Amino acid sequence: MQQPPHRPTAGETIRAMGPETLAAALSVVVVIAVVAFLGLGGGLGSAGTPTASPTASVASGGSAAPASPRPTAAPSGTRAPWTTAADTVLATDQRLLDIRADLRDSLAADTVRTSELVRLLRNANTLLLAAGDQTRAAADAGLPAAIVRDLEAVHDACLDVVSVAMDASIQNDAAFRDGAAEFIEAATPLRTYMTRLADASGLPPPAVPATPAPSPSG
Repeated sequence: MQQPPHRPTAGETIRAMGPETLAAALSVVVVIAVVAFLGLGGGLGSAGTPTASPTASVASGGSAAPASPRPTAAPSGTRAPWTTAADTVLATDQRLLDIRADLRDSLAADTVRTSELVRLLRNANTLLLAAGDQTRAAADAGLPAAIVRDLEAVHDACLDVVSVAMDASIQNDAAFRDGAAEFIEAATPLRTYMTRLADASGLPPPAVPATPAPSPSG
């Protein structure tokens, strides 16, 4: 009986291949496997949509995401730790500016009333004592030292003037007139320092007094 032709086994076939032929065959198999993997979803994101690599994004004109997030700036409306204390100081200083304006008007009047000067200077004395405590509270809360120093300098200068005037007799008209004039001078820088305090505390600047309209010429 005729024997069927011998079919080589897989192992015999591999052994019959030379090293170069075997390497080429393996390369083809690897390429086919990679192509099949990509086609089946290897390049899909979690939602089944293609995901672009950072390199591809940069090459197409995009920008790669940063390696770590950068710290963001605080919102412009954030209150400083000393804002509440600063608001109190500004309110007191505004009243001192009002007294300064009243003293100026009193000295410019046709008849200067010493009793009015005394009343205004006493009110200023009370406010200045409160302003000292309020400014120190703002400093304890973190208000920059330069602003504290400027405010305290004006407060102290005004308080010295008031103290000298209050030591005079109420019948001493000249002493109170001089005290009023010196207070007006000493309090002149106050609005500038109040503006700096408001800026550093995120608060509105102090109100600018209205300029009186010139009287019509006859």
